[in-house]
Order: sequence, then structure tokens, then C-alpha cells
Amino acid sequence: MKILVILFALVLFIILLVTFSLRSRNKNDTILVYGAFTIKADISTHRSVNMNFGMGTQTTISYSVWYKGKVIQYPDDLQGNTGYTHLWRVYILEGAPTPTLIAGSQSLFLIKEENEQAVVTMLHTQSSDFAGIQFLDEVNEQPGKPIPVFMDNVTAHVDTLKGGHYLLVNQQLLLHVPDLKMTSLATQKREVGGYYFVSIGGAVALSPDKQNIVFMGGKNIGGSSYIHSMIVYDDYNTENEYVVPYDLTLTRSIDSNYDDREWFKTYFEWVIDKDNHYKLQLRHHDTLPFWQGQYVDENKVYQLLPVKNEMQQLFADFILQQLNLTSEAVHPGSQYSTNMMVIHYKELKFKLWLRPEDKIVVLMANDPWGPEAGEQIKIIHQLGDAFNKELVAGKHQSYFTEF
Repeated sequence: MKILVILFALVLFIILLVTFSLRSRNKNDTILVYGAFTIKADISTHRSVNMNFGMGTQTTISYSVWYKGKVIQYPDDLQGNTGYTHLWRVYILEGAPTPTLIAGSQSLFLIKEENEQAVVTMLHTQSSDFAGIQFLDEVNEQPGKPIPVFMDNVTAHVDTLKGGHYLLVNQQLLLHVPDLKMTSLATQKREVGGYYFVSIGGAVALSPDKQNIVFMGGKNIGGSSYIHSMIVYDDYNTENEYVVPYDLTLTRSIDSNYDDREWFKTYFEWVIDKDNHYKLQLRHHDTLPFWQGQYVDENKVYQLLPVKNEMQQLFADFILQQLNLTSEAVHPGSQYSTNMMVIHYKELKFKLWLRPEDKIVVLMANDPWGPEAGEQIKIIHQLGDAFNKELVAGKHQSYFTEF
């Protein structure tokens, strides 16, 4: 009997799936004309039944680039392992000598007009991870945030890549935008002296002469012990690399992939050697800067790290004073949450969580995605900013410890 019920349910689900999967297409909608190129989008929207979420709508956007009435063809596959064979994204490359596009998915191609013909050049193929691009001189001549290349699934649009002259593609090719000169970085080692290149977060810094690119790195030295470092690709058109190890505690580092440029400037410096060549080294501090708290998880959470267990109560008392609350506003966490205080303020609740094994205290909204999250996050920033003001003045430093 149970088998019949299961079979009936399965047949019913298939019938619903077929019945409610309604597909509509708007083929080759022109969304932009740029120079001699026309970018079109094929938008496919369908409703389907999901066993977990019920009826839902899914949108797939496939782009195409046209030149003189003909669609651009690519000299290699757009991607290798995702199963999606269409063109994911198209970008305008601002600052190029002629109207130029970058298009692709895992493989990225440069498209330009030359001698009244469309010329397509392979930039680089990302074999397993998502493709990514990053300007190395976008923010005060230093790297901007990496841009991952994902499929569009909401609205069709074409972004413009702008803000710098040096564009890093998949961390393996350097494109000089003003003249479209390409420099392959494929010869650079992914491991230098036992230190492995960390790709997450992209490039961290560029030397003043724009000849050296810096990435995060590190190596295990047994068990859970790990040494962090910067890996410097020296004269990136050669095979010269070196590492600059650093201590997390001495550099007040909260994350092995920390991309705060001010942090880099505080603890590292470029010096000129006897050959008039830039070299990266740790900056000497007679007195180390004071510890501060940081905002993480899309700036929704304030954390103190690395701290002693007593920091939780100290920070709780600070919060009560700031919000003009009494100790009755502090409640224990749920039975499944140890070392957690729940602070009630008006109709809002905040979690103050101690994780001793990670030496961290976290202040977060009771429900970071709920309807009151915006107001809670605003208050978290008010509290975090006020506490940081005391920390930067040298207070409460004895409550911090070592990584």
C-alpha cells in the first residue's frame, strides 16, 4: 500500500511539473549598440514546480554580440564544466583605443574592430572556478575589488569596466587597457618556497612602479599551525617571486584574506633596493597600533578578535550604558546556544555571542534577515563605532590576546 502511495505521489509530481512548466522566450532583444557592435539578450523565463518551495519562476539570460548583422563566433568553448553553454556576460571596456568588449563565461574573450572586421582574442580560460576580473590601479592606484563573472538571471544589462589602466583577468593575464597590450602571468608559480598562493580576495597591492603584484599566501607547518605571507610577483613578466611572511597578532590581522588597503599600508611598505628596484617588506612599529573591532558579513555584524573571554561581559556593560539599559535587559541564549547573551532593547533583540575556541565576541541582530534588521544593523554600527572610539584611544586593550 505504501509503495502505491509513493508511486501515486511521484506520478502526480511529474504531471504537475509538466503541466506548470510554462516557458516563454523573447529572442534576440537588442539591449545596447556600442560602436559597430550590437549586444542582444535571449531571455528565457519559465515557471516550474519545486518539491521544497512549490511553484517558482526561473529566468535564464543568454547574450550574443553581433557585428554587421552576423553573430560573433568564439575560437574556443565558452566554458568547460558548468553545463551552461551560452554567453554569460558582456562588458564594455572603457579607456580602450577603439570600442572594445569583453565577453564570456569561464572563458573570457576580447572583441574589437580592426580593418573593418571583428577580431576576437582569447584572454584566458578559468578551468574550474568562476572567471574573474580586477583593476589593479582602481583605488588610489591600488587594486579594486575583484569582479566575479556570474550568469545574469534577473535583468539583461551590460556593465562598463572602468576605473583603471591595468586589468587582471583570472589572475593569470594582465591587460593594459590604453593599448590592449597583454602580458601572460601563467609562468608565475602557485607555490613559492612552500607558501601557496591564495586566490580568494584577488590582488592585494601593486607596487608604485606598477611592476609588482601582491597576493595573499601561506603554508602549513604541521597540525593546525599556519604561517601567513604576502607573495610578491616581482616584474610580472618574469618568473621572479618572493614571500614576505607576517604574524597575525603583530599585524592586527583579522582574516587571512583581509583586503583592507589601509591595513596593508599600515603594516607593509615598499622600499627601493640598491638596484633601484621596489621591494616589499614589513613596516617597523616602535609601538603597535591598538586593536579595534571590525564589521563583517556585509557589515551586518560587529566582531572583536582575538579577545579574552572577559571581553563579552565588558562589551555587554558598554552596550547597556550606551543604550541606557539595566542588567535586566540581558537574557540567556537558547538552550542550543552556549556563551550567548540576548540583549533586549525596546522591541529589538541583539545577540552578543562569545566563541572561546575562536577568541571572538560577535554582536549581531537576532534575525539579520528579518523586517527589523535594518534598524538593528544601524544600532550595531552606532555601538561598534562608539566602542572603536574607545579602543583607538587605547582603552580595553588588556582584554585582547594573541592569535
